[in-house]
Amino acid sequence: MAALFNASLNSYQINSPGPSHQAPNSKQTFSDLKASYFRSNTGAATDTTRASVVKAPTATSTVPGKYIGIADLPNQVYRRVLKEGFKLNLIVLGDVGVGKSTLINSLFGVDVYGDDYVRAPPMRTGETVQVERNVFRIEAKGVRILVNVLDVPNFGQALDNSTTADTVGKFIDQQLHEYFEASHQKRSQVVREDGRVHCCLYVISPTGHGLRPLDIATMKSLGVRTNLIPVIGRADSLTMEERETFKETIRRQLKTHEIQVYYFPSDEDEDDSNMESTRTDEDMANLVPFAVIGGNTFLTGKDGAKIRVRRYPWGTLDVEDPKYSDLNLLRRLLLFHHLPDLVGITDGLHYSNYVREFLSRTIGPLNSRYVSRDLFDKDSGNGNGTAVTGLFTCLDRDKADSDACIAKLEKELQVIFDQKVQEKMRRLDESAHELAGKYAEWDKQLLARKRKLRQDREDYERQKTVLIQAYPQLQERLNVALQQAGLRTNRQ
Repeated sequence: MAALFNASLNSYQINSPGPSHQAPNSKQTFSDLKASYFRSNTGAATDTTRASVVKAPTATSTVPGKYIGIADLPNQVYRRVLKEGFKLNLIVLGDVGVGKSTLINSLFGVDVYGDDYVRAPPMRTGETVQVERNVFRIEAKGVRILVNVLDVPNFGQALDNSTTADTVGKFIDQQLHEYFEASHQKRSQVVREDGRVHCCLYVISPTGHGLRPLDIATMKSLGVRTNLIPVIGRADSLTMEERETFKETIRRQLKTHEIQVYYFPSDEDEDDSNMESTRTDEDMANLVPFAVIGGNTFLTGKDGAKIRVRRYPWGTLDVEDPKYSDLNLLRRLLLFHHLPDLVGITDGLHYSNYVREFLSRTIGPLNSRYVSRDLFDKDSGNGNGTAVTGLFTCLDRDKADSDACIAKLEKELQVIFDQKVQEKMRRLDESAHELAGKYAEWDKQLLARKRKLRQDREDYERQKTVLIQAYPQLQERLNVALQQAGLRTNRQ
């Protein structure tokens, strides 16, 4: 949504209206918001096929009633963002003791995994890895972000890790499927929560020897499901020369095994004066993997501000010092500039690919193909991963695929429905014939019983008449017995 409004605002290049309709300082306010969370998309302004440009009166116009409020769109977006806030679903993978908990605490500046945090017990033979969820909320200058940190304790600690990558991949697919199911429900029936994994921080052990087979298999599986960001944990255990060699080895392995990794776009926000000179795509690719150092200890600096450090027997180290750690760089790229890009690529690339793959399994192969990150960036028109205009291309492709799938599904469901109706009608006819046969048999038995009762009554009357004629005194005794029976009844 933020990228859509950003593209729309770049398309509507108009001047402010007259003094009587002067809008507040909306451009500056929205720029402040963008400086922290949004990226400007230079290619969106040229996409005139997606939005029609409306010519509004200039500042010199004095015709009353002509101001239609377009200049107030930044304020509307700003208020909506402040009201709704942001959401980030982050999964962290890595070996036990590689510094995942300390990394999360240092990255977000909160004590998510404190001293009272109870860690999972060691795995037993035959157990599978489980995913734990930790939710916390961060608020700064009125902007809220809800962070869901998904942790996988005892990752890679089992004797047989052949199913570990599949277990984590199935969990991510389950979140995508739940979002897909919720999108087809009525809004009054279900609240659509976005549980899709937007990013995966894969913390690599600082062995200095490259990726293990488990790392390669897991990263290859996750790279096509979410935005994968490799990170070297506990980078202080390597020298600077060993660190650069290790990073180059990992980059070579990622390329050799064709592991799809999320590279941060090079179009950094123009309004951020704290950023270094604009980097190229090659420079952004060389930043991966990020070598980070985390710490849970605080010291007070000369200016009175608290500094997060890592304490050693011989001294302390500022974990945000760019000379030794990429923590501050990772935080700026992840939270300050490209958070909407992570959500946009999750929705436009990974979620769309899952929907295509799921529909292919359900109703047969589709005409569309799997969309890779390179193709997604190419469709965006700028080749750097911003994917704002590329979202429209993916939406058009998804709509065409959905229409074709729906039409095919309707035909198949209609055939199944007709078969079900015919089967139901056949069963109803069989039940009707069976009941009709039972009713006919019951009628025959009832008529036979009636005939038998009439015959018995006639035999009784005939025997009675014969007996009365043969023995007249029986009639008198019978009358007396009847009279006595009547008197007894009356007395009672």
